[in-house]
Amino acid sequence: MVSQLFTLEEFQERVESQCSPQYSADDWESIDGLACRTPTEFSSAITIHDDVVIKDNKERFTLIAFLLVLGFIGGVLQVFCQWAIYEIQALQIASMGLEVPIESYALWTLCSLFFVIAAVVWTILSPAAAGSGIAQMKVVLTGIDHTLYLPGYFSLWTLLCKIGGLISANGAGLYVGTEGVFVHIMAVVAHNLLQLRVFRKCQEHLFVRLQLLGASSAVAVSSAFGSPIGGVLFSIEVTATYYLVSNYFKAFVSSVTATWMVLCTTRIFGRKILLDEIVLDSEAPINLLTELPLALILGVLMGALSWSILFATKYFAKLRKSCNTAPSTCMSVFMRWIDPAIMGLITATCTYFGTKYEVLYSLPALLSDPPVGSLWTLAINALLPVMLLPLSVTLKFPTGVWLPNFVGGAACGRFYALLIHQIWPQANINDAQFALIGAGCLTGAATRTVSAAVIALEIVGNLQCARSMLCAVILSIGVSTLSGLPSIYDVLGEASGLPYLPVLAFDSKQTASDILHRDVVYLSKSTTMIKILLALNRLPNHEIPVVNNDKEKKLLGVVSVEELKLIVERFYKNHNLDNFEHDWGDKLSSSPKTNLVSPFSFQKTVPTLDHIYATLRRGRSLSVNACGQDLFPIHPLFMMDDVKMSSLLSQGWSTRKQVLLQESIELPLDCIQPLTVTLSKATALEDVHVLFTMLRLDHIYVTEFDKLDIGNMSLMAKVRRCAGVLLDAQFVSFSTRNGPKNGSSRWQERTVQIDRSGLLQPNIAQALLKDNKTMQAINAKKKKSKENELVRSLRSMIEVRGPITVAEFMRHALSDPLHGYYMKRDVFGKKGDFTTAPEISQMFGELIGIWCIATWQQLGMPSAINIVEMGPGRGSLMQDFIRTAKQFPPFYNALNIQMVEISPALRKIQLEKLDVIVGESGKEGKLPDNGPTIAWYEDVSDLPTGTPSLYIAQELFDALPVHQFEYTSKGWCERLIDIDVSDSEDHFCFVLSPGPTAATRVYIGREKVFNPSSNVIKHLSSDNSTTPHDILKNINAAAVLQQSQLQENTLPNEPKAPASPILSPNVAVGDRIEISPTGIAIIQDVSRRIAQDGGAALIVDYGRDHPSEVSLRGIQNHEFVSVLREPGDVDLSIDVDFSTLRRYATESGEVKAFGPIEQGLFLKEMGIEHRMAALFQNCSEETQEEIYKAYERLVHPDQMGTIFKAMALISTKVPGVPVAFGGDHN
Repeated sequence: MVSQLFTLEEFQERVESQCSPQYSADDWESIDGLACRTPTEFSSAITIHDDVVIKDNKERFTLIAFLLVLGFIGGVLQVFCQWAIYEIQALQIASMGLEVPIESYALWTLCSLFFVIAAVVWTILSPAAAGSGIAQMKVVLTGIDHTLYLPGYFSLWTLLCKIGGLISANGAGLYVGTEGVFVHIMAVVAHNLLQLRVFRKCQEHLFVRLQLLGASSAVAVSSAFGSPIGGVLFSIEVTATYYLVSNYFKAFVSSVTATWMVLCTTRIFGRKILLDEIVLDSEAPINLLTELPLALILGVLMGALSWSILFATKYFAKLRKSCNTAPSTCMSVFMRWIDPAIMGLITATCTYFGTKYEVLYSLPALLSDPPVGSLWTLAINALLPVMLLPLSVTLKFPTGVWLPNFVGGAACGRFYALLIHQIWPQANINDAQFALIGAGCLTGAATRTVSAAVIALEIVGNLQCARSMLCAVILSIGVSTLSGLPSIYDVLGEASGLPYLPVLAFDSKQTASDILHRDVVYLSKSTTMIKILLALNRLPNHEIPVVNNDKEKKLLGVVSVEELKLIVERFYKNHNLDNFEHDWGDKLSSSPKTNLVSPFSFQKTVPTLDHIYATLRRGRSLSVNACGQDLFPIHPLFMMDDVKMSSLLSQGWSTRKQVLLQESIELPLDCIQPLTVTLSKATALEDVHVLFTMLRLDHIYVTEFDKLDIGNMSLMAKVRRCAGVLLDAQFVSFSTRNGPKNGSSRWQERTVQIDRSGLLQPNIAQALLKDNKTMQAINAKKKKSKENELVRSLRSMIEVRGPITVAEFMRHALSDPLHGYYMKRDVFGKKGDFTTAPEISQMFGELIGIWCIATWQQLGMPSAINIVEMGPGRGSLMQDFIRTAKQFPPFYNALNIQMVEISPALRKIQLEKLDVIVGESGKEGKLPDNGPTIAWYEDVSDLPTGTPSLYIAQELFDALPVHQFEYTSKGWCERLIDIDVSDSEDHFCFVLSPGPTAATRVYIGREKVFNPSSNVIKHLSSDNSTTPHDILKNINAAAVLQQSQLQENTLPNEPKAPASPILSPNVAVGDRIEISPTGIAIIQDVSRRIAQDGGAALIVDYGRDHPSEVSLRGIQNHEFVSVLREPGDVDLSIDVDFSTLRRYATESGEVKAFGPIEQGLFLKEMGIEHRMAALFQNCSEETQEEIYKAYERLVHPDQMGTIFKAMALISTKVPGVPVAFGGDHN
């Protein structure tokens, strides 16, 4: 899922720590020199040092003192936390003494709720204190920069809140443990101890610091359970991905110290440890032949039971994560306060009655020899932790998982042993031993740790069942892995989106060349000052590889940023140049000519190499999320283009400075450092994985015959989304959410993630664009139309990425979340830009309702039917539909209404217009008077399945994005949109791609085109029209002529136009076509749902029964305008291609299509004239005239009657023809 970050400085530090410090750079000899030596001389020249970090006894004593202090503090903190939890629980138990049961229950519950809310408050005060600390600790121990990815994780304030949350959550009686929380606590203690002056030397080296943090994990577990051996093993299994044997001693010293501190402190204060409360009969005989098979069966059962815990934990973690990120304020309040309170109430109720009736047993009672309970009471003790643990551990406050699993497993073991006694009375087994085995098995299966067995044995101090325990635990872990889920710690870590590199499986044929990035930032030994500046801006604060020259690219080594900055500073001072710090990306310019920020500077944190190279994708990197920075899109080709980047960097430079910085210079040899390790492209990926894991690498260079002509390889910090293999990616990262499958050589989720945070940020981009000469020329024009926010955003995007597709332009213009046309206001009616049929007259929506009722009857009148309106506008059609449906109670009672709407502004209007009684989510509710349910969805794919549905799409497909193509001498090219620097009023203009684009290859050749040279159908530009009425009149006239000629097969010069392929010789240069992939996808989805669940669809829109030429038009204030003038303030629409919709809807053979027929004919067949006559009754002449004008507008050929068409889809399983589509209209 993620990789490990390791900066180049850290890598160099690691290399230096492995080299003898007594040698200087001048002492190194070449390989040729070594080859001339004799074997004796050669062996004497090599010195192996046992310890390169701790140089003297003083430092060794300092390290041992640190470990002892760490263990001492861990023991004291553990005793304090247990004492505080015990006192809270004692206060709660005291409520049992009240005589009135209701008062007793109320006091018990209020106590639990108080401390649950207290735990929530602690995590609000410090969000880093939420959850278990084990997943985070695993991330830290892989070398991740915690300041970027875990801000606040090691602060003292987090320590205080973590302790407070731990005491509150456990004191409330929730089924959570302490070990994970205490791992975090001890990590914070270790980190802050290392900041003290006396211990500061212990963290000078990264790997020593990480070893000491690993030792803190062992301290946490050993102090929690009094188990030093198990604590060390636990820290190895759970928190470490690669464990150095040299860390064993450190971990054991601190663990033993912590255990003794817990033991001594409890004795001093007269308290008992867990071992003191367990009563065992050491003389009890053991029959291994009987015990071992029964123990293995118990291990299998516990492994299977862990499945339910893991699946439930994953489900609730995902559910709570989605709810926590929901935009609804009510949902946010519910998840923060009400959800934990509900869990506290449930837990308090269970524990109150369990304690009152003495059916809940403590862990010492379950692990002791004396008989405990019956089958049903033990079942209760087993089920409560299993059911409540997933609900509790996924809450957002300090939680652990060990103790609930241990208690549940012990109860299961007791239950199992008692059941064996009843089935097989002759079995000579010890109930307490099977309780211990059950505890170890369930805990080990859930956490995937063999140390669970060791800790269990250390807790009771009895090794009689050690062999059976170990076998059973190993078997339970094996059964648990069959679930396909990772350990419960990893489940929680994945839900939190934490970055760490998991264990990956590779195909034996996969090599480094499969994940190689070939565009490497490097310098030649003979270079120029401008190239050095570009390298410093591209890779700030990181060493840069140096090659002998650009042709051979023989890798010489790397040069540090400090050396390069020193070279730049000296050059600038020698030539009396200024602003060198600004030019390499550190400071703002002091020149009065410009207020330009360095294009590639970082202002909040020093990025890792992974962070920088992650800037080549339009997304967000983990480090950017942590810093709260927005991103600005930069194309990879732009970043690696010296000319474009130089032009950005050199704005405001004098001519003299530009000439000087282009002069050739030589990099000094003494500043080039040798590389410790490089790889061949034939290196197996499994070996690469080992290197990245062991050395915590951020990247590694791949060479061939010492030449850097292969590239660079990196594992990135996080993968958010699977999107296949991107061929133009900078770096490849691994995602293993689903893992390798069936030994396949490719992953289900192998992808890249790129963002632009390392290159441009929004404020920097605006500064660049304002100073850019092109933008100055644009702003100087006086005739440009209004410049809105979306114009500025699109212009900035095109400036750095190049021209965009028409489809992308339409998506931004119509549905940009902040500035999109449909997203911010009501655009319908007289006050808007256009009027739709439902807004013209109520008759339209009423007749749609009649059509749905008739189709419902044709479907056999199912007891439940979904009415899905896609693109419901203001809700006028649905309002008229509902009024009509109420006249047919059987149909109205079967309704379940679903609205597909992306616009929050329109969704609000629909809620008010339909008078919906809104539910908690804000996206569902009921109609008044206990009417049908109604829900809103943002996409057709989000609609539920399983119920027959009637889909209504009225003027939906005309607003979907299209790709436009034009035939040239080079073949089909795509029409793109670029910045217009001419005197035109538009801010943008159409351009042609220099050759085929990705969209060209995908869509061209799959569609049929109506020959654009036809004398009947021609593209009607807005330049030749005055009003929408004129355009519609012309289009209708052409459509009428076309239809008649098609029926007679007499189209001029076209024997059979619809069958002419677009790549046939009939296509001429200049011919155009537009295709809507989104429309095709929607119609395929609707068709699939109709075939699967039954139902029908009615599509009403304006368009033609063949592919169109370029029909994209803009409408503003009921007039046609340029589509490129003011994106976001202009409606964009196209002519719908009904032939393409029909073809893709029926391609499966399970759905049949009828039409399209003209809208006027459809409405007349549905009885619009009868409805108009009914409305005439009891109304004034003025109202009658308005009704008739609306009727004329809907059905007259010169208005909407011909250009608007209707098409129906219905399952082939339904006999007959949909109403209004019979006769000769098909």
